[in-house]
Amino acid sequence: MPHRAFVTTGPVGRLALITDSPRLAHEAAAALRTAPQVSETIVFPIKECVEAVAVREDAELPDVVLVAGTTATESSRCVAAIRAVDDRRIVPVVVLCASADPDLQACLDAGANALLPSDSPGGVPAAIGALSQFWLAHNRLLRAHH
Repeated sequence: MPHRAFVTTGPVGRLALITDSPRLAHEAAAALRTAPQVSETIVFPIKECVEAVAVREDAELPDVVLVAGTTATESSRCVAAIRAVDDRRIVPVVVLCASADPDLQACLDAGANALLPSDSPGGVPAAIGALSQFWLAHNRLLRAHH
């Protein structure tokens, strides 16, 4: 079957948040409620990281995935699992992390599109605001579908 391509046009998008931290899930959910670019947020535990990026073929892919493991090593494993599924490689994956974590390069090596420091001024809410503004409002993603 031929490939069809479409471009997401924002400013409304679907975000998958992958984390085992109830505190972070709560903080992120609060920040995302005020982000006009986000139409839907789905929270998944780390062990379901591949499922977070649509297991079923007919399922709609999220516009961006935010991975927030307790360590960069855990996050990089999650990113690698997502990138191992062929048609999931197109979805941007951003890792929310502490900038002092020495294993951050592993996240990029695994295929993360960006690292978002949770310990920057403004903390998690500011990081979530920056993520939604860039990845869901300004970014244009070309996707090919079978």
